[in-house]
Amino acid sequence: MSTDKHNSNSSLKEINTGFPEVLTVKQAAHFLSLSTSTVYTYISKRKIPYVKRNGVVWLLKSRLMEWLYEGEKKTFAELSG
Repeated sequence: MSTDKHNSNSSLKEINTGFPEVLTVKQAAHFLSLSTSTVYTYISKRKIPYVKRNGVVWLLKSRLMEWLYEGEKKTFAELSG
């Protein structure tokens, strides 16, 4: 992992320390700054990682962070270097 990406990861972890590791859909929506209905749509389309046990949907903060980083776009400097 590059130093820049590591610093970025550390910054996001610090910002989101108020959230537990296991999130409800409502908490996950707040964590991701999305509406609850958008999170449910992502879940139904399997666009976002989740766990379903006994009919209840849970989202793991660590998996959501990984999901976010998977969509990270490189800067022009990173692409050319």
